Formats: sequence, C-alpha cells, structure tokens
Amino acid sequence: MFCNIRFFSRAVSWLLVLSAQLSLAESSLRDFDIEVGGRRAVDYETSQSGEHIDTYTGAIQLTNTDLHIPGNHGMDISIKRVYNSIQPRQFPEPSPYGFGWTISYGRVIAPDQLSIGKVCSQSQWSVTTKDNPSLEMSHGGRELLVLSRLFNDGSLITASNWRMICNGGEIKVLSPEGLTYTMGHFVNDQKEPSWYTTKIEDLKGNSLTIKYGGNKNIESIIRAPEYAKAEFRYSVASGNSDMSHLTHIIGSSNDGAQQVWTYNYDPINDNSLYTNYKLSEVIRPDQTKIKYDYYGLVDNSVNSGALQDPTGSWSIKSVTYPYGGKTEYTYQRVRLHPSFTLYDNPYVAAVKTKTVTDPITNKTGTWTYLFNQRASYGHARDPETGGEVLSYLDLLTVETPAGYPKKLYYHNSAYPYGGRRLNGQSIGKKTMEVTFEVSENYRIEAKTYADEDGKRIISDENFYLVGTSEYDDFTYAYSEPGEIVSRDKIEFIPLNGEM
Repeated sequence: MFCNIRFFSRAVSWLLVLSAQLSLAESSLRDFDIEVGGRRAVDYETSQSGEHIDTYTGAIQLTNTDLHIPGNHGMDISIKRVYNSIQPRQFPEPSPYGFGWTISYGRVIAPDQLSIGKVCSQSQWSVTTKDNPSLEMSHGGRELLVLSRLFNDGSLITASNWRMICNGGEIKVLSPEGLTYTMGHFVNDQKEPSWYTTKIEDLKGNSLTIKYGGNKNIESIIRAPEYAKAEFRYSVASGNSDMSHLTHIIGSSNDGAQQVWTYNYDPINDNSLYTNYKLSEVIRPDQTKIKYDYYGLVDNSVNSGALQDPTGSWSIKSVTYPYGGKTEYTYQRVRLHPSFTLYDNPYVAAVKTKTVTDPITNKTGTWTYLFNQRASYGHARDPETGGEVLSYLDLLTVETPAGYPKKLYYHNSAYPYGGRRLNGQSIGKKTMEVTFEVSENYRIEAKTYADEDGKRIISDENFYLVGTSEYDDFTYAYSEPGEIVSRDKIEFIPLNGEM
C-alpha cells in the first residue's frame, strides 16, 4: 500500500514550510568548483518543500519526494527529485526532468574521458586522487572514491565508508548499512562518464531493479519479492532521446493501488540549436500543484562590476506550493577562492535573498545572505609540521525577518594566510555557528567545531586540490566534528567581522 498523504490545514502547512527555511545544511550539496574539503554527502530527510542552503558556497538544493511506496526492511520505492542551483558557465543542457533537476538512484562518475579505463584499475594510478572517480548519492551529494588503505585490495572507499569493488569489470558499491548497489548501466556522457545503479539489494533478499532507456532516463523501478513498481513515461517513446522529458510517474503497489504524478514543462529560449526544457509544474495524485518559475539569461555586470556576469541565469526564481505559499530567490556572485590557473573560475552563484510569502496573510519575510571571505582568523594545524598556525575564516551572515534569530557561520577559507594554505581537505569545514537575538543584540548561542582529533588516514593517495597544483600527502576522513555549545547571554559586538 502507499504511504498516506497527510493533509494539514493551511496554517499548519505554512508553519512547516516556514520552519524549514532555516534548515541550512552545509554538507549535502555537489562540489561544483573545488573539492571543498572532501565535503561529506550526508543523507537527510526532507519534506516535499525541503530546502537546503550550503552555508559555505551559498548553493541552493531543493528536494521533493514525489512517490513513496514503503517496503519490507526499508526497501522502499522512494523517488526523490532534486534541484541544484545553476553555477557560472553552466548553461541549459538537455535533461529529462528539466534543467537543473535530477532523479537518480546513484552513480559512479569518472572525472573525464581519459579516466574511464582507470575506474576499475585505480591501483595502477595510485599516486594522487586527480583521476579518481566519485560516488554520487540519490540526493545529489558526492564523495571522492580513493584506494582503501585498510583493505589494500584495490577496492575504493569514501570518507563515510562506502566501498566500491570491481569484479570482472562489474562495479558494485557497498553501503555502510549493508546494501549492495550494482552499477550496471554505463552512459558515456562527454562531461561526466557514469555508471548508473541498476540494482539495490539488502541482506534479507529484498531488492529494487532499475531499468533505463538507451540513455540515462529511468524507465521503471521494480521491487521484489514484495511487489511494487514505478513506471516512468516520457514525451518520446521509451525516453530514449536527449530531447525527451518526463511526463508521468505511475506507482503501483502490491494491493493494486495506483498513484499518478504529472510533469509539465516550458521551453527555454536560449537560442541554442535544440529545444531545452524547464520544469514548470508538478501535479500530485490529489491534483494539487507545485509551480516553478525561472530566470532567463541575466547580466549582472552593472551591479558586480565584472565584464560579464551571468550569475542567476536560468536559475530557479520561485516555488509556489499547493496551498499558496511562495518562496522567491535572487542570486549573487561570490569569489570563493583565488584563481588557481589562467582558466580557473573562482566564482560561484550564491543565494542573495530568499523571500517567503504567507499564503493566509500574504505577508512576506526576507532572508538576506552576506558572504565575506577572509572575514576573520582561526587556528589550524600546519599540514607539514602539525603545529598550530593562523588561518583565514570565511563568514556568512544571515539577516532574518522579525521574530527569527540572526545567524553567523564561519568556515575554513580557501585563501592562504601568510603564503600557506590549509590542508586541502579542511577547506570549507564549518568552525563556528553563532545565533543571537537581533532586537537586543545579544548572543544567545555559539557552537564551535573541532575535528582534527577525529582525523584518520583512509588512503595513501595524495589528495589533489582541484584546480591547483597542490596536494595533501594523504587522503583523510573526519569523524563527526566535536561540538562545544555556549548559551551564555553575552552582548555581541562585531569587530571587522570578528567576535
């Protein structure tokens, strides 16, 4: 049977949406510019209006669970549709789910065409992680796969203990929970050659089988032995074309019940040779709708002072929820790190403002995101001597509507201090989170994080800091950072971005 869809009053629904606005997850998004500290891809639960904003990069991720059929021992058919905000130089490309959106059960990704043959023979290329594959989770987070120091058998592992094994060219990935993923569908995408998940099995014999069209478009998901099925329908038969887009998902459970989800699109006018599409509307089984609007080609050069600044182009502009609530976004260009090479792009498209409209009162509240690189100083470990050294910290200040506490987030900066850069795998890690009452200008909580003691070597491969000629001697994994919480009511006095 299907999981029941709960219907709340408009007021309660709005409270749930509004409370989700401050859920700022910093570690579940894609690493699109540099391998930011080997940032971990943390699995998380979200509602249909699930929003996560990366507090280091300002990237937006929206996650919707469009279909959920519970199964034995957690072997659910759960279809998550994920949007990742558009980055500079990322222009519309064909996607069956709309530009910026993905539906996936995970994949292994080679960094380029030359590395396809190295994925299952990584032990022959063991000096650095420059040509290593990555593992992408169903929610869009990625982790680097490195040669395992513990097993020393040619298998690859991630920092959160996923393990990849090649057997006769067949790729299998083992999860920390004991699930086995078979990556049996290869798509030779020019930018990201990938092996997609074709089967998921648990230790009790339950499984999901994922079938694809000729490309990366999912055709069906079938669960066994407890039967359930999700069928994907496309605008082109079998979804076998780059130009096709998803029109329906039909879910069937073992008692014969069905759910139908419908997807509508608008063409993107980008003057390209092919027609690309943006997802405009999702009609749920109860006929309620989620609507999406997007920016076109944007030129922010007047505001940013850059010669060309397309930040925000083709990006999501607003989401209108089934009961009338609405969230609108604007974007800004943030220089996350110094230019490493002549062809390197140090800028990211970060959220600038987020405005939420109450569906009952029609009142609005705006969150403003202010990024300040090298805002303060912190203490770190010298990667060579192990001694304590000063390092730069980047600061995100979140200005909030009345009634919500102001938030500050400090992260290790990619900028070198005194000519020395932090260990590459420490860049982007959160070091402090501060909450304070705006009306009284008092700090009400400060959380500091220290994870150096939980660092462990997982691979002898030199960790490559993408876009540079710099390497760490080893590849590390970090345990969950220790958290020190202070809730003393202390007057907050900002001094040049410091506390």
